[in-house]
Amino acid sequence: MTIVLSGTVRVRHKDVAASLATELGWRLVDADEFRFLPLQVAPVDRPGAGRPTWIGALHQTVAFAADRREPLIVVGPPLNGTQREALRGSLRCVRYVELRERGDWPGTGRPVEEADGSHDDVDLVVDVDPHATPERVLGAVREAFGV
Repeated sequence: MTIVLSGTVRVRHKDVAASLATELGWRLVDADEFRFLPLQVAPVDRPGAGRPTWIGALHQTVAFAADRREPLIVVGPPLNGTQREALRGSLRCVRYVELRERGDWPGTGRPVEEADGSHDDVDLVVDVDPHATPERVLGAVREAFGV
């Protein structure tokens, strides 16, 4: 399984991802390392554009892990629908978690059906108090995916 955890700096998505990866013993990949690669290093073409993209290179990393049945946590900025679709491709093992800031709410997980419906392909939306510790969010993620 690959869990793609996205959010903004205010919800401390990288801290949450690092804590989750450490707790589960899974490898952590930072999407920012792919976003700023020179395009010639990213070997996968953007559909219809004929140019390599960072999301294509990240997809290759996720696909390689899936082929090896290696669990993986990917952390990065919020992705739009096209990016999420390109990253997932035909891989059924990819799950999306979006961390969102919702006022001063404590970290609680909501399945997407109960969320606002703006991201139909996101598996879990977690409302995060930006002042909470990352550990407060881990329970919702672990429960949602059984890890």
